[in-house]
Amino acid sequence: MKKSIWLLIIVLTFSLALPAQRIDVYKRPLKYERSHDYDAKHYRIKLSFDLDKKVFNGENRITLSPLKDGFNECRLDAEEIVVTSVLDNYDGPLEFKQTGRFLIISFYAGNRSF
Repeated sequence: MKKSIWLLIIVLTFSLALPAQRIDVYKRPLKYERSHDYDAKHYRIKLSFDLDKKVFNGENRITLSPLKDGFNECRLDAEEIVVTSVLDNYDGPLEFKQTGRFLIISFYAGNRSF
């Protein structure tokens, strides 16, 4: 029993002396946070699933606050989803465009949302 304890102590002592992995933090790829013109305050997501057809439908209500004057366009990540309508907080339709990666929502001058 004493031999086992001494052997364990010796193994642990030598394992502590092994050099640790060295990570050069300056060679890591830089990641930048994208700048935003708005602050997303709240997301409300409602989903329904049709398992037979392997599709889902949903609604996403976003409460946001503009961070700059003249905020007239909002760009959201929307890759691999199809957006059928965009409404303001009074259920009025908003103009939008969907590209390959983004949903771009345009706010008109008379928008009552803000």
